[in-house]
Amino acid sequence: MQNGYKREDALLTTGEVAMLFRVSHRAVRCWADAGKLPYIRTLGGHRRFMASAVWEALREVAPDVATPERPAAQVWRIG
Repeated sequence: MQNGYKREDALLTTGEVAMLFRVSHRAVRCWADAGKLPYIRTLGGHRRFMASAVWEALREVAPDVATPERPAAQVWRIG
C-alpha cells in the first residue's frame, strides 16, 4: 500500500471481471443486473466493479482461486 491506495479498492471493467471468471462480458452484465455483483456506473455509463467484491464473489464460486494476497503459484502448488 502506497499513498493510502489499496489494490482491493481498484475498480475493474466488465472485461477484466470477465477474464477473471473466464466468462463472457454478457455474463458479467447479467450478474450485475441480477444483483450478484455490485457495481457503480461511470459518468459515461460504463459499469465498474470494486475489486474486493469481485475477489469475494470469485472465492465463493472457486475457493482455490488465486487472490492478490495468495498468488497462483501458492494455489497450484503440488504436494
